[in-house]
Amino acid sequence: MRRVLRILAGLCGVLAAASTFGESACDPYSGGDEAASPVDASNDVVTIDSGGADIGDAGCAADVISDPNHCGACGHDCLGGNCNEGKCTPVAIVDFSLADDRCAVSDAAGCYWGIAGGIVTDDTWVYFSDVGDQSGGLSGGILRVRKDAGSLSKPEGVGTIGPIRWIAADADFLYWKTGSDVGRIAKTGGPPTYLSTGELSTQSFEGPTIDGTSVLFGTATGVRQLAVTSVDAGSVEAFPDSGTVGDVSFVRASNDVIVWSTVGDAGDGIGAHARTGGDVRTVAVNQTVRAFTLEGTVVYWVNATGEVWRADTATQTIVPYKLATTDVAAQAIVVAGADLYIATWGSKTNTAAGINGSVFRTSKMPGTSVKAAEAVFQGPILVGDLAVDDRAIYFTGWFVPTVFRLAR
Repeated sequence: MRRVLRILAGLCGVLAAASTFGESACDPYSGGDEAASPVDASNDVVTIDSGGADIGDAGCAADVISDPNHCGACGHDCLGGNCNEGKCTPVAIVDFSLADDRCAVSDAAGCYWGIAGGIVTDDTWVYFSDVGDQSGGLSGGILRVRKDAGSLSKPEGVGTIGPIRWIAADADFLYWKTGSDVGRIAKTGGPPTYLSTGELSTQSFEGPTIDGTSVLFGTATGVRQLAVTSVDAGSVEAFPDSGTVGDVSFVRASNDVIVWSTVGDAGDGIGAHARTGGDVRTVAVNQTVRAFTLEGTVVYWVNATGEVWRADTATQTIVPYKLATTDVAAQAIVVAGADLYIATWGSKTNTAAGINGSVFRTSKMPGTSVKAAEAVFQGPILVGDLAVDDRAIYFTGWFVPTVFRLAR
């Protein structure tokens, strides 16, 4: 029975049966060096008729309704997914049951069976965390898979560390929190180094955030910064913190500003101060933040009701703007070009109720009215986290432990 569940969790059967994914869940990746780059959505001006697409500038005569190499527009490659009504469907690129060779051949005790959590990318790899399965004695850690992996590939282990929910990255290292500790490990693997212990917020929804050579994270009283001065273990230097601002749930930083959200007795809201310190400014009040990101001086967040907001901390008077509506239980928000991508669980979070997770897209700029964000994915997956590059969206499945790639 456990083997059957693993196969289902690998999603060959589940995704093939779900019209949202189509049959591409187990198809091989069709990309590689010869794969065409997706066309920028702003240039996707294609007339669709019963026969196919106009040839136009892209130089093709394809059925953009169903052709995965020209989905919705000439040259828009679905990167291994199907094309359904002119939209690409995701392909599962990781099968967690393959993380331990024993799982591929038997129901051996201790078989690797965890939960996919946080996700980050670089030019070559997708790194994702394993929350572990404590009931099964699995400690969790960090794994990676190539961006151009075929469907249901075996991931590589980076380190067995403990149950890790969120991860962050710079050019050389991956960072995480386990309980109240902050650690890092080289992307190529090796022994972990712990940068700080016992200081994380009890309300922290995330692990650390990375800004150049600084590692920042929330504590029960404010924001803590650590400057990593070399790759040697333990070579960490403390910076002044933000002062006592309350129990910090999220924190982000740029060259100009540090921004955080608070929950609990200090009140639900968002604060900021200059990167070098100074007076705390109020960005928003009465906002229970569920996902949070920063670009330059502009902070974007999703609140408990699924509303997407933005505010520019560089303005003399900070005015929050509501951008769009999504769904409840947001897990992540990412800036990608002119757009924001948001992952949500929704209100149905168990199989009996009918799981329906989503990835939404909306403009990062205020419009003339607040509109519902576009759902680029909806299906029987609780989306744990997401990362976006020029070609694709990568996201993890929470209770269904796998990693997906969806062409932009």
